[in-house]
Amino acid sequence: MRIEVTIPDPVYAEAQRLAAVHGVSFDMVVAEAVQGYVQDDLSTIERNFTPDVLAALDRAGAEADAGQVMTFEQYERESRMKRDAWLRDRAS
Repeated sequence: MRIEVTIPDPVYAEAQRLAAVHGVSFDMVVAEAVQGYVQDDLSTIERNFTPDVLAALDRAGAEADAGQVMTFEQYERESRMKRDAWLRDRAS
C-alpha cells in the first residue's frame, strides 16, 4: 500500500542521509521507522491496558452512563491512590 505523508524538512534530510549511509531506499527507512514506532506503541498499550485496567475503564464508563460522577478533587484523590498502589505493586 502506498501512502503520502508530510514530514518536517530536518526529518526528511535525516531519513535521506540514513538511506544513503545504509544503501537502502528512503521509503524503506521511513517504513522501518513507522513500523518500529507502531510495534513499540502496541507493546506499550498491551503492557498498560491489562484486563484489570480495561475492566476498570468499563466500570467507570458504566457509572458515568448511570449518572454517577465524581468531583475533580475526588478524581485526583482516587487517581493518586491507584497510582501509588500500582507503583507499590511494580516495586515488589
